[in-house]
Amino acid sequence: MNDVSASLYEVAAAHGAGWVAMHMRGTPATMQQQASYDDVVAEVRAFLVDRAEKAIANYIKALQLSQHASVDDVPADKRGDLDKPITPAGEEHKKPEKSEKAE
Repeated sequence: MNDVSASLYEVAAAHGAGWVAMHMRGTPATMQQQASYDDVVAEVRAFLVDRAEKAIANYIKALQLSQHASVDDVPADKRGDLDKPITPAGEEHKKPEKSEKAE
């Protein structure tokens, strides 16, 4: 999720989505008038660190909540692929190895 407001960390955490925080003062219409900083690097860094800490806390909270759930909590007609075995990352793109012909 590309979050120009850096405020959607709760939504990203609740859905297990990747989250990229951006910095902007005000709105797109007003941000140019609010672009004055004493130390731009320190101030933007402090803002993004604060948002990252909030995002981490919300992600941990979402994980804690999800650990209490199981596939059985999802109605059978809504499970879709949940009952299928998990394929290790990258395995779905491997080509099957050619078997050598028996001599």
